[in-house]
Amino acid sequence: MNLRLSLLLAIGLLAGPVLADEKWEVTTSFEMAGMPFQMPSTTQTVCVPPGNDQKLVPADKNCKVTSFSTSGSTSRFHMECSAPQKMSGDGEITRMGHDAYKGKFAARGNVDGSAVDMKMAYAGRKLGSCAAGETTAAKAGAMQADLNALQAKQGASVKQVCQQMANNLNWSAAEGTAAVCPTLKTDICRRFGKLTATPDSLRGVRQQHEDWEQIAGYCGKDPEAMKVSACQTAKQQKIWDAAIDFCPADDPDLKQVASDSCRGLDFTAMAANDKRMALAPLCEDYARRQRASSPAGMMDAGKKAMDGINKLRGLFGK
Repeated sequence: MNLRLSLLLAIGLLAGPVLADEKWEVTTSFEMAGMPFQMPSTTQTVCVPPGNDQKLVPADKNCKVTSFSTSGSTSRFHMECSAPQKMSGDGEITRMGHDAYKGKFAARGNVDGSAVDMKMAYAGRKLGSCAAGETTAAKAGAMQADLNALQAKQGASVKQVCQQMANNLNWSAAEGTAAVCPTLKTDICRRFGKLTATPDSLRGVRQQHEDWEQIAGYCGKDPEAMKVSACQTAKQQKIWDAAIDFCPADDPDLKQVASDSCRGLDFTAMAANDKRMALAPLCEDYARRQRASSPAGMMDAGKKAMDGINKLRGLFGK
């Protein structure tokens, strides 16, 4: 979404010239459907003509209030915003005495090619009268400077949140935040590519992200092909724990290495800096598989299966 439009609406800059007598402090909260984070509320001081409730309606130069009506202490309005941020919405303002008001605004539309569903709530309190200098172009310039500073601050905050989402590979939120984080998919996939560049790093991603295969698909990668590639690289580089993770259980290369290299090794008596310690994961996995496939191991597995069947029979009284 165009951040400038959001801020102009949220801050409450007024349509028309800023020639005013009353000074108001306006606090606004802003949210958009699909955003995984809440934008911070903003507070701005503005000057408005006394007794003109329509001037309290937040507006941008590309937005016009097409209808405005008041009943009792509540005024209701409809707003239309033209391209490139084409939106329309309805809102209301409720006066709470002469010195305070509250309001809300909801709009839908298309901003920078993305569907937008946003809501805004605002509250104002009168601070007093504006000084003479505040009714001149200098006041308008100061307000514009405040807007620019706030826009830069909000932009940096949004950028930081978008970057954090990319770092966390938060792909499931990418579609709903395309308007505020337009490069999020590119950033996620670039990050994913870096994190899965080696067998060891791919193991880390698998451990930290249960949905890593969905992330791979989101980025146009085949997770099965990634496993095959990681298996081959791990074997070539002798990264045996990664090879166990990514290679098939009956991989002939791993069986051959284990058969040739593991016999007679005692890792409990081996120095930590002994290069052969790298074989430990492979040898332990090989030994476990050997035990499971031995006659004794098969008998033990059969006994456990029969024990389970007997327990089930006991539960049903048979």
